Amino acid sequence: MRGIAVRAELTDEWKKRGVKEDPEYAILTSEISKAAFGLTTA
Repeated sequence: MRGIAVRAELTDEWKKRGVKEDPEYAILTSEISKAAFGLTTA
Protein backbone atom coordinates (compact mmCIF):
# COMPACT_ATOMS: atom_id res chain seq x y z
CA MET A 1 0.00 0.00 0.00
CA ARG A 2 2.78 2.44 0.81
CA GLY A 3 4.27 1.95 -2.67
CA ILE A 4 0.98 2.99 -4.24
CA ALA A 5 0.84 6.11 -2.07
CA VAL A 6 4.42 7.04 -2.94
CA ARG A 7 3.71 6.59 -6.66
CA ALA A 8 0.63 8.83 -6.36
CA GLU A 9 2.67 11.53 -4.59
CA LEU A 10 5.34 11.32 -7.26
CA THR A 11 2.92 11.60 -10.18
CA ASP A 12 1.12 14.49 -8.46
CA GLU A 13 4.45 16.31 -8.18
CA TRP A 14 5.21 15.66 -11.85
CA LYS A 15 1.79 17.11 -12.79
CA LYS A 16 2.56 20.26 -10.76
CA ARG A 17 5.80 20.60 -12.71
CA GLY A 18 4.11 20.34 -16.08
CA VAL A 19 4.34 16.68 -17.10
CA LYS A 20 1.19 16.02 -19.12
CA GLU A 21 1.75 13.21 -21.61
CA ASP A 22 2.00 9.45 -21.01
CA PRO A 23 5.38 9.19 -22.80
CA GLU A 24 6.84 11.71 -20.35
CA TYR A 25 5.69 9.61 -17.39
CA ALA A 26 7.20 6.52 -19.01
CA ILE A 27 10.55 8.25 -19.50
CA LEU A 28 10.63 9.51 -15.91
CA THR A 29 9.62 6.11 -14.51
CA SER A 30 12.29 4.38 -16.58
CA GLU A 31 14.98 6.80 -15.42
CA ILE A 32 14.04 6.28 -11.77
CA SER A 33 14.12 2.50 -12.19
CA LYS A 34 17.48 2.71 -13.94
CA ALA A 35 18.96 4.90 -11.19
CA ALA A 36 17.49 2.91 -8.30
CA PHE A 37 17.83 -0.66 -9.55
CA GLY A 38 20.05 -0.55 -12.61
CA LEU A 39 17.12 -1.74 -14.75
CA THR A 40 14.94 0.03 -17.28
CA THR A 41 11.24 -0.60 -17.65
CA ALA A 42 11.68 -1.72 -21.26
